[in-house]
Amino acid sequence: MVEVCWEDVDEVKEIIADIRDGDCDLRWVIFGYEDAQMRTLVVVEAGDSGLDDLVKSLENDKIAYAFYEVQEKVFALFQWLPEEASGMAKARASIHRSFIT
Repeated sequence: MVEVCWEDVDEVKEIIADIRDGDCDLRWVIFGYEDAQMRTLVVVEAGDSGLDDLVKSLENDKIAYAFYEVQEKVFALFQWLPEEASGMAKARASIHRSFIT
């Protein structure tokens, strides 16, 4: 199995804490892979707007994970598996999903 890690785990924890904090404007964050080997996850983008803007920020050929505040104190984590991503990349990402959660 291919190991995966965070590029900066402290940054990830801080952003997620900010999204969970009702006093912060951040509502979502997108995580993606740093390179084609899919070994390092990075923060791709974070935003204070709604779901439409989050979806617009997803790329058609890159697998991503997003943490989103649906409403106050209700959050969702989802995996983006675009059709253009390779089958091998999708298989790897399915294994990494448990690492994200």
